[in-house]
Amino acid sequence: MMFFGRLLFFGGGILGLYWLGVSVAKGDALAATTAAGVAAFCFGGIVRHLRLFSNKAVVRGRVDTSGTTFLPDKTLDRATLVLYTGGLVAMALIAIFVPAGKLNMPFPSSAAKLSMTFAAAAGAVALFPMVVSNLKRNTTAFLRLTPTGFGPTPGSLSRKASGQRSHQ
Repeated sequence: MMFFGRLLFFGGGILGLYWLGVSVAKGDALAATTAAGVAAFCFGGIVRHLRLFSNKAVVRGRVDTSGTTFLPDKTLDRATLVLYTGGLVAMALIAIFVPAGKLNMPFPSSAAKLSMTFAAAAGAVALFPMVVSNLKRNTTAFLRLTPTGFGPTPGSLSRKASGQRSHQ
């Protein structure tokens, strides 16, 4: 099953690169940017899955006086960021410019055009906080272990994670 997923992402990446080449040849910068986003999304997904399931991912760690921080594999982290950012760019441009008629994409019907626009808008809304969070932290995720508990961010352990009850 994973083979077919990779094949689908590979096909989408090749289609994105082809669309990028055609758009550049026509001088259509908006379509070229969208196509680059599609290609980055697809190839980022392939690299991420290959790294994750090849058992080559290595967890990194930092130890200091207050605890230990575990960070994901750098290649996996960067591929995920490329996946998220490429998807966000492509989906946002599709959601904004397809309804306005400024992005030349062939659709079999107006219903398909409408569904693609809504799906792209939902995807862009979902990906935006992930991209902002990843760029802020410079990583997709990390885990911080301290003698008082654990948490996703250094210095802000949740009360439930550290064993204390919240009185809210």
